[in-house]
Amino acid sequence: MVPAQKRMTYAEYLVFEEASLEKHEFLDGEVYAMAGGTLEHGALAMAFGAALMKALGDRPCRVFSSDVRVHIRATGLTTYPDLSVACGRAEVDAEDPDALVNPVLLVEVLSDSTEAYDRAGRWELFEFERGAGCELASVDATVRVDDVYRDPLSGVA
Repeated sequence: MVPAQKRMTYAEYLVFEEASLEKHEFLDGEVYAMAGGTLEHGALAMAFGAALMKALGDRPCRVFSSDVRVHIRATGLTTYPDLSVACGRAEVDAEDPDALVNPVLLVEVLSDSTEAYDRAGRWELFEFERGAGCELASVDATVRVDDVYRDPLSGVA
């Protein structure tokens, strides 16, 4: 990914981001424009979120959409994952009251153009087939693959 602007401080990024119509990631003073999604990407993210909310039941956890900014203090990365989950109490950054700092789960729907970037660092890829359940240890929940890939518009469940 190529930086969108000159190097800036985190405070400058927050001002820039608030005025922008697009979303941007921030890391080490660099600001990166985020790519738009496809219909399939949006549908999969929403389906995973719905299935995850169902799997969490009454637990004290909340699922957030890609509209919520997440600030990872350990690395300095500020990003908008497809889904994030906080349990117990949602905590925000002292400098940025719109940035979640205590997610226990981040979900990214991979695409050909962003897979290498999305899988950087300690991300792990697990593949699940039809009929399987995706176990999410950090929230002690299982999401069924069939619930995520169900397409009511195709006439095939």
